[in-house]
Amino acid sequence: MLKVFRGVGLLCSYIVGIAVVIAPLELAAYPMLKSIGCSLTEEQQSFTCGNGWVGQLISIVLNLPILFSDAREFSFGARASYGRDCTIYLFDAIFVLALAYLLTTLFAPKAGRRSS
Repeated sequence: MLKVFRGVGLLCSYIVGIAVVIAPLELAAYPMLKSIGCSLTEEQQSFTCGNGWVGQLISIVLNLPILFSDAREFSFGARASYGRDCTIYLFDAIFVLALAYLLTTLFAPKAGRRSS
């Protein structure tokens, strides 16, 4: 059971890591994103990039930092935008599992060590 938790936590950590890398890239590449048809909607704070499957995939990747920002606010008690249905709960769970994985990795006793 612990191995399953660690595997899920590691996967969640990768997802959060991708969102952290994407956030500054979005800021730098926003003019280029506008030129390929992506736009940022102000009322929901999300990217839209067309109707095709490629546009939807790009939108999901670009919206990762925004969704994790909302999940962080939801987790720690501040008011978040609840207009995204159940996705706020999904990204909150991913954020919490990634944080739990990080904490268990840092503070878990190392296996195979003997104390003298």
